[in-house]
Amino acid sequence: MKLHLPFLACILFILPLQTSSAQSQHQLNKAASLAYEKADTKLNRLYKQTMASKDVDPESKKNLRLAQRSWLPFIEAQIGTHYPVKKGENPRELYGSIYPTEVAMMKTELVKARVKQLEEFLGVDDQAGSSPKNAKKEALKNLKVARADLKVAYDQLIKFHDEDPGMEQVTRQAQEAWEKYKTAQLISQFPLREEEEKMPEAIYGPTYYPDHAKAEIKLIRQRIAVLVVALQ
Repeated sequence: MKLHLPFLACILFILPLQTSSAQSQHQLNKAASLAYEKADTKLNRLYKQTMASKDVDPESKKNLRLAQRSWLPFIEAQIGTHYPVKKGENPRELYGSIYPTEVAMMKTELVKARVKQLEEFLGVDDQAGSSPKNAKKEALKNLKVARADLKVAYDQLIKFHDEDPGMEQVTRQAQEAWEKYKTAQLISQFPLREEEEKMPEAIYGPTYYPDHAKAEIKLIRQRIAVLVVALQ
């Protein structure tokens, strides 16, 4: 079962308006590739900026490096859920000449999401004026809802592949890769030594739980968006 068709409908929204049906597939592939390269260049620049920043402590940088290393295999696993290719197979024969365009488009969107995460990592979320107790309660409530929504989307996709064991396995592997990436990313944003894990608020203040929950919710919402596209 091939799940690449939904991305065909996205081409006119992601690529410039001049990339119409009148253009050759070569032009579409080139435009998509350039868009990906642009996003990837920004990501690499922002990552290097973060690692070079004196405002980011060494422990955070170490964890961020681990998060980035976890993110890379997640990307490959995610691409494989939409465009599975077995050893020895030619992806262009499986998915046609538009395959490079669709893969580049998907990678571009995933890279943009990662860029946003790093931008937020460098920024400051202003919690002034809010009640820490109420903020914590509301954030944890929202996190519970987000996790439930993710489970629904994931279970639906697994059910969608119930007659295709190969795709079901690929989907599960992609989800496992994403879970590892999510864990590493959150650790990079909120690093804690072993002796600090039982008292995170002593390190980050009363906004730790709201901030941590919001960060996880953003990651979950991004994941749900990808799962929903796969179901279309």
